Amino acid sequence: MPEKYEHNLFDYLNLNENETKTNIKEGNIVFMDKSFDELNIPDIFMPLGKSGRGSHKIKKFKDLMFYKFDEIIPQIKKNNQYIFTKYIDLICHGFEHYELNFLNAIKEINGFDILLKRANGEKLESIGQKASLTRERIRQIEKSSIEEVLVYAVTYFEVKNNNGYFKDMLFYNFKDMFRYTNDAEVVKVIEYALKSKNNYSFAIYSQDFDAFINPTKKSNINQIKKLINLNDHFNYFDCFAKINNTLIFNNNILDFTFDIYKNYLTNNNYSFKGNLAMKPGTCTTNSILSQAIREFYPKGIVLDEQGIKDLQKKLFNKYKYDFKILSAISKIDELNPELIVWGKQVRTHIDNVHIKEEKRQEIINEFEKIIENSSYILLDVIYNNDEIIKILNKTEINDKYKLYGYLKYYLKEKYYFKKMAVRKLDLKEYTLNELVYKYIDENDNASIEEIVNKLDISLQSVQSIIRDDIRIIQTKKGYTLAHKIKISKADLKEIFVKTEEDLFDDSHKYGYTRSGYLHKDNLFNNHKEEWENMGINDSQMLYHIIRYYYSDKFHFYTPYIQSLEFDFAITFKKIISDYFSKNEGIIDIEKTQKDIGYISNTKDFSLIYSLKSFDIKYFRMGFDRMALLDNITFDDITKYMLNNRLTEFFESHEYALEKDLEKLSRGLYYFVNDDKCYMNYYALCSYIENYSKEYFALCSLGINNYITSKYAVVCKSMKDINYLEFVYKVIRKTYTGPNANKLEVLKFIRDNKLLLNVPVGLFNEYLDVVDDTLIFKS
Repeated sequence: MPEKYEHNLFDYLNLNENETKTNIKEGNIVFMDKSFDELNIPDIFMPLGKSGRGSHKIKKFKDLMFYKFDEIIPQIKKNNQYIFTKYIDLICHGFEHYELNFLNAIKEINGFDILLKRANGEKLESIGQKASLTRERIRQIEKSSIEEVLVYAVTYFEVKNNNGYFKDMLFYNFKDMFRYTNDAEVVKVIEYALKSKNNYSFAIYSQDFDAFINPTKKSNINQIKKLINLNDHFNYFDCFAKINNTLIFNNNILDFTFDIYKNYLTNNNYSFKGNLAMKPGTCTTNSILSQAIREFYPKGIVLDEQGIKDLQKKLFNKYKYDFKILSAISKIDELNPELIVWGKQVRTHIDNVHIKEEKRQEIINEFEKIIENSSYILLDVIYNNDEIIKILNKTEINDKYKLYGYLKYYLKEKYYFKKMAVRKLDLKEYTLNELVYKYIDENDNASIEEIVNKLDISLQSVQSIIRDDIRIIQTKKGYTLAHKIKISKADLKEIFVKTEEDLFDDSHKYGYTRSGYLHKDNLFNNHKEEWENMGINDSQMLYHIIRYYYSDKFHFYTPYIQSLEFDFAITFKKIISDYFSKNEGIIDIEKTQKDIGYISNTKDFSLIYSLKSFDIKYFRMGFDRMALLDNITFDDITKYMLNNRLTEFFESHEYALEKDLEKLSRGLYYFVNDDKCYMNYYALCSYIENYSKEYFALCSLGINNYITSKYAVVCKSMKDINYLEFVYKVIRKTYTGPNANKLEVLKFIRDNKLLLNVPVGLFNEYLDVVDDTLIFKS
């Protein structure tokens, strides 16, 4: 080891030697803060560390204590000597001084402004144009400036780590490091520099640069990676639970949060569906669906309501995720080409279809012979071909749907399959809409039933085509084309004028035209005689004529016409919200049902169910009235008395029937729009439904009419049963034997006001009926 000098490189800090000695003696200059002793000298100052005095090599800061400044400086790269001088100036004053001043040193870097612009997303070309410099010159400045930033920033992080700042942490939030400064620009530049270079002690962990990994705990990271065990898809909730359990109980690490874990998966290009993490391109909900059908349904799955429920249940049991696959069912052929049609409602995986290669080629060859001279052909024609029948003999294909699914899978790249028909791929744009249009053109006044039967297109598809194609008009006789209906120019002008007037005329009883939308029935009924004189028979015909001739003048959302001033679709939620508003938040249920029928596309619906499905919160005031929940208030005494009554009642009861609820609500009141109203059995149930977490209101809605619906209130132990199950439990509590007299049970149901009328076959799931005897199944 070389001889230690009385004065070394720190003498350069002050030109006056005596003043330097005094400062060191008095502690104003820290001779060498031990925080820096074991730190490596940054690489950009090399070849400093390649050789040293004698055999001693300069690698760490503590090695510099043995040299004078004028011995060290010549060994620094010439273009970095100024940085080295400024850098050592900061270090020799100790870490506290360094922490307070190194941000200013970064801000004084020549390329700071360029780095800030780059951090804000500006491109090299743009910056160069503003500075009258080439893109390459800007890139060079950026590169050297980043290296200079890292000299200061990485040293700061490493000293923090060596001083035990991260001792108990696996991760540390980047922005927490700089909470002591308000200079967001410098912090942003440091972040940009660290993102640009990955060769420093603290590795970037998250995409948003929120966290550093503590280098002393890298073994924990490896353990985490093993626990993660990445696959094409997996339940990342379960996976995180295992990781968290291991880290907490085995390593006492508490800062591996779910957000950090999810960021890790995001950085590894995983997407998320429910509680599944999925590798894009290799796994989607549809590919999981495909695998499940192949595994669980080797003979195919019937896509009816029960089949879908069964599939969802199996998927949930396997993946612990409630797949919402209803929306995928309508597009299942396009989304999962390997799930093929295998019956009218059946889909199976192609791997589960066992037909030899020779037979397959024979089927395909014969099919191509049939379609060779046709651009469009129905599968019925193909399936009924004598040669095809012979070939399909003794194969699994025993109906036209299976033939369709099989051919579609193997020929989808060559032909276009749609709605049990096939056309050559170059004629793909020959759509079903055009097929329907062509048929109506050739067969004027065709009915929907006729179109469905002749073209073998589903009823739903035909209805959809007719609804969307503005060229097709419905008359009393059937469907025709708009250009075939003779209407004079004067009549067309009159149609436009009356439509526009009615859109903003608020005099009609049910028009609700102030919002700029008008139901087709209202428009027709307002001027019925005039329309009929023009030869327009009904509102449907009127609507389609207006849509055909004036599609550029109005918006059309079946069955509404809407002013161009508005750009929203008319929905039930909008209609009912307007209706509530017009009635100051209180409505008569039966009257509303009738009124809404005039402007709603659906006349047969449960108003209460519709409100729930549109997330409109309501309070049922009584048999025939309800109000928006926002209009309802309760005073403290009512809430106190009500809670006391419920608590006392349910100490000795599992449920409350209508007679109990009428008693519990007696004397209590609430306010609606500041008017006092006394509670009843309906209002009490509505209060519990909207406010209580201890008790639950069951409703018979769905069994009975919305007006005559019945309620019961139950405690937590019965919260998951439906109203039908509840009624059965009440019956069994009284009739405990294996059977009971049917008439007695029906009387019991009526006397206890469980149901107003008992539907036929109500309890088929729970009991059998033999003559007048009910035989309970459990």
